[in-house]
Amino acid sequence: IPQISDFQAGDDAWRRVDDGVYDIRFADASGFNLDRVQISVSTTPGGLGTDLVPFTNAVINLAPLDVYATPFSLPAGAFNAMLEGVTNYVTVRVYNNVPSTNTLVDAFYVRKDTTAPLFTNAEAGGDAVVQIAPGRLYNLTARDTASGLDVFQYSASLTPGGDASLIGWTDIA
Repeated sequence: IPQISDFQAGDDAWRRVDDGVYDIRFADASGFNLDRVQISVSTTPGGLGTDLVPFTNAVINLAPLDVYATPFSLPAGAFNAMLEGVTNYVTVRVYNNVPSTNTLVDAFYVRKDTTAPLFTNAEAGGDAVVQIAPGRLYNLTARDTASGLDVFQYSASLTPGGDASLIGWTDIA
């Protein structure tokens, strides 16, 4: 039976694009070589619930290798099918050429957020008067319902469209 070694903790980075690589290693001591690696994806841990992605090939044509230790990416279709704003649990299955299989349920997880934050400007017409003192309050809202906001910044400029020439991009506490 091929073996699976999990060197991949959960992926705590919120993924906007499918650019993650995952360190799961595979070995086969039967003499029949590794054949392929498949993944499935669910939002329910423990292999329970409905799969968003049924088992699909992630790495193929591994023969004549007995060991595969190269981090791999998810197939594009798997990332595209993942739900946004939740934890997507990835189960890994490896085949040798007998074929025998071994499955590791919830080998790692992926968090996906492909929607930009929502920005609401409730300032009617903006501010036509140049402010010379701090303290002016503005009615602006920014939110992200999936991963939350990491940073919210402002800048100031006299140029329409804003080139941050007066005040560079500054974090709002």
